[in-house]
Amino acid sequence: MESGEIRRDAPQTFVITGATDGIGLALARRLQTSCDRLVLVGRRPPEVLRDTGFEDALYCQVDLAQPNCAEVVEAFLEQHGAGAIHKLIHNAGAGYVGDIPDQSTESITELVQTNLVAPIGLTWTLLPRLERVRGLVCFVSSVAAALPMAQYAVYVATKAALEGFARNLRIESRGRLRVQVVRPGATRTGMHVKAGMSQADTNWERFAPAERVAAQMERALDVPKKAVTLGASNKIISKAGRVFAGIIEAGMRRQKEELPAIEKDQQARPRCFITGAADGIGRAMALRFARSGYDIVAIDNDPVKSAETAEEIQQTGAKAEFRRDDLSDPAASERAVETVRAGGPVDIVVHNAGVNAVGRFGAISLEDQKAVIDANLQTPLLLTAGLLHAGLLRHDASFVFMASLSCYVGYPGAAAYAASKDGLAAYARALSVALGPRRRVLTVFPGPVRTAHAERHSPDNSRADRRMAPETLAAMVDEALARNERILIPGAGNRAVAWLARIWPAPFELLMRRAILEKLDPDDTAVTGRQ
Repeated sequence: MESGEIRRDAPQTFVITGATDGIGLALARRLQTSCDRLVLVGRRPPEVLRDTGFEDALYCQVDLAQPNCAEVVEAFLEQHGAGAIHKLIHNAGAGYVGDIPDQSTESITELVQTNLVAPIGLTWTLLPRLERVRGLVCFVSSVAAALPMAQYAVYVATKAALEGFARNLRIESRGRLRVQVVRPGATRTGMHVKAGMSQADTNWERFAPAERVAAQMERALDVPKKAVTLGASNKIISKAGRVFAGIIEAGMRRQKEELPAIEKDQQARPRCFITGAADGIGRAMALRFARSGYDIVAIDNDPVKSAETAEEIQQTGAKAEFRRDDLSDPAASERAVETVRAGGPVDIVVHNAGVNAVGRFGAISLEDQKAVIDANLQTPLLLTAGLLHAGLLRHDASFVFMASLSCYVGYPGAAAYAASKDGLAAYARALSVALGPRRRVLTVFPGPVRTAHAERHSPDNSRADRRMAPETLAAMVDEALARNERILIPGAGNRAVAWLARIWPAPFELLMRRAILEKLDPDDTAVTGRQ
């Protein structure tokens, strides 16, 4: 047999997460005759399988919300002599239904870990087993990922991030791995009840039964498509959510009752809270708002540059308070909220802080990839909920979320980073609906900016002087807020690229692969660093 050729007569091994209930259990029943070895992964005790027909199945009990879940699954497979994996189906998921300020820190971190970090970690850990037979990795997303659903904001963010990760992993792994996204719609499973959904207030009986969805999913697994949306009505909803995003968001925002807010004290100076404000884009934003009359409260992990930027801000006549903290630490969000509380409510919140790790997916440590998700996605979710819960936003406050042009063009070689920015953009849309028409939520999708961050993580800096200056970007953000815009793609060239990539993605995915991934050494990774 030639090297790289797949033996079709070799034993087939399928792994399904979330396999003890709902869609996962129904899918396992359908797939058990299609493979030689079926490995079920779930957090419920083995006894629950007693009446399911899987008494003799290989069952790995593990809570995917735990950081070491991938190691547990790998050890289980090794213990049972499992070799290559032909299909890895990331079906497990957690949900939350409710207002954004009411969601606890524990709930937010559980959703991010279960819905996003665990699939990334399992894929990374099992990658050698998958690549051995050019296996299929199926990421179960949701139709909700395309919709600005305020009551499901964190769930929507994690599913959009999961799709972003899958997209960029597929671009990177072409020829070595098959990657697919499957999007079911509302399904009658126990997850909704656990998430806090009231069956009395929903069309519960109209939700598709898990068995029907599992049958559709089984067929989708054999279709060589990048993404499959299950059900005709779901296809329409998903497509509309992507094509008419702005119209749908505006309509839902007008119907939303606004969250409580603090009226502005006309005698008090306005305040702007910025993460990652010591250097690069954050520094430029801090100075821009300081010159516009805002006092600045900021979080950053660089004491030297924080002191330098604070001094520059004070020279404008504004106050500057910098707190040193590591925003990849979930507890840092609580400390940041207390820092804001000490000085009073804020008028602008800028989620700018971010880290990156560039390299081939299997060569970047799982620790570094988790740090990217924590800092770029989980921290803004925690901070936003914390600030809203504490009532620290003025009645006309604005949010700025710093996403990335990668949401349009992809970022092979930095799949975790791309995932975090896709999730951030989806969350911003849901938050915009939740806050209603008075408060502004601006999502920024910058291309390359002339910062140390861009230079550190770019494989080619030969044309770095052509990148946008951070001061130019800061001015555009300020002006966009003044115009009450909801989306900003800075620069005419970037806007043209984003538009073309949205309607014709394949050429741009190939271009990004050549521009970034193919210029990296096979084992080359870049250290994480701030934006």
